[in-house]
Amino acid sequence: MGSQGDELLMLLANAKREILLCAPFMKFHTVRRLLETVEVSVHVKMITRWHADEVRLGVTDLAVFDIAQERPDTELLLLDNLHAKLYLADDVGLVGSSNLTAKALGWTHPSNLEILLRVGKDTEQITRCLSDLESARLATAEERTRVEAEAAAIKDIPIGMAEDLEDGAKPGLWLPVMAAPKKLYDAYSPELQSRLPSALIAAAEQDLTALAVPSGLSREDFEQQVALRFAEAPAIKSLLNEIEGDELDDNAAMDRIASMPTDEILPLHRQWEVVREWLNTFHGDRIESVPAIYTTRRRPGKKLR
Repeated sequence: MGSQGDELLMLLANAKREILLCAPFMKFHTVRRLLETVEVSVHVKMITRWHADEVRLGVTDLAVFDIAQERPDTELLLLDNLHAKLYLADDVGLVGSSNLTAKALGWTHPSNLEILLRVGKDTEQITRCLSDLESARLATAEERTRVEAEAAAIKDIPIGMAEDLEDGAKPGLWLPVMAAPKKLYDAYSPELQSRLPSALIAAAEQDLTALAVPSGLSREDFEQQVALRFAEAPAIKSLLNEIEGDELDDNAAMDRIASMPTDEILPLHRQWEVVREWLNTFHGDRIESVPAIYTTRRRPGKKLR
């Protein structure tokens, strides 16, 4: 049985005239994946909302605007009070709870429990919703710039636990799942992302969502933000406290991770290998891992705080 995302892909692939994507939260890579199945001759209308706090949390991407600009016969509109999730392909569609995020569409693990039901465009409820959507305004570069600046000015966003705000809190502490953190910026950048395999992109999107990294950063700013947010994530902060006090060998690190209320996406030994790689990638100036039975420790003379 396929995911909601797979069902949506099939719906859009059959469109001949027009499609509508309507959701409060839209992630760049998810929308691009969906539109790759749509014939270029099909008119695409996307309706979403841009709230600075949600952009700052990373649950929705302003970069979806770039997709609308680059794809022929495509428009992006904004509606501030939008809550509906409605996806139409010609005269049929899906309606339900799923936003256009990998987590909501079942393309990451763990994913949300969501529902999408098939509907006809001419049903009374859908007709009424479409009428209400007519008040949406066209998204502009000026509004994108303003919202991006407002989002950047917001401080004190919780790190490591950011999720789709309407979809419930994550049950466990976040730990990274992307095994190649040196490629994280490539997965983040619209210009570079196409070089990577889809599985790596999906893992990166899951980590970037948890870290609430805003869109549009340069490589240098991105790496600084990831380093900061990674170190402040509760599970990582706990490990850094262990390293600050003493060396942390592989067995001790795995025992520490096993004691945390995490989602256990990866096998324990693999999870520590990924965490260790992230530590060395983003904090390699202060931390080193010694081969054999790896011991992760502070570099001599360096402090973690």
